[in-house]
Amino acid sequence: MTARSLVPEQVRRLRARYVKKREEALLDAAAATVALQAYVTDAAGGIDRFDPQMREAFTRALPSRDFESTVRELADSGISGAEHIGLMSTWKGTYFEILIRDELNAGKYVGDVYLLPGQQAVLDDTLNETGWDLRIIDADGLVVEELQAKATDSIGYVREAITKYPDTPIIATDELAERLPHDLVHGSGIDNESIESAMDSALDSIADSPLENVLDFAGFGLPAVLIVAT
Repeated sequence: MTARSLVPEQVRRLRARYVKKREEALLDAAAATVALQAYVTDAAGGIDRFDPQMREAFTRALPSRDFESTVRELADSGISGAEHIGLMSTWKGTYFEILIRDELNAGKYVGDVYLLPGQQAVLDDTLNETGWDLRIIDADGLVVEELQAKATDSIGYVREAITKYPDTPIIATDELAERLPHDLVHGSGIDNESIESAMDSALDSIADSPLENVLDFAGFGLPAVLIVAT
């Protein structure tokens, strides 16, 4: 066998080796892409930890802000600074109002408040100070009663509301209702700690999600993976 006849065989082997390595690289790229997708899905799942009532509360309380970017900002900040604390307080207050509304409309007692047949609890759709947060209306849309909702542990804040609106009952978190016995103040069956815990848990799911790993991977490895995969 001459040296000349060996050339095609050598070329064939080299080509086979190249194809094998290329296939291995593509398989590695595909595996990395699948892993990245899993990270992204898991990170996005953190957003899903916010139940529909929390999302509605955010939209009502902070209509000018984007939900996903804001919750990530809050999660990353650890709720530090006056602005973030103010955002959380506004959001929590509206969340409490929605919880009360939904409990009443589900036919449940909220403290001493209970809806009669044909009645419905509705929220104030404006952001203006109206002196009430929820209204109970009858089947004809007539107002039966107006209520304030206070998700706070500040007695002074509630006393101020009593002074300002002495004819409007207040539905408060259980801790505050126990600390401030008053004819206008009624416990809601919902405690302040459980509200804060639910919201903190949802935010923690964002902070603890693999998003940072995804970003690190994207910053250093993803461009090469995409090039190889292409």
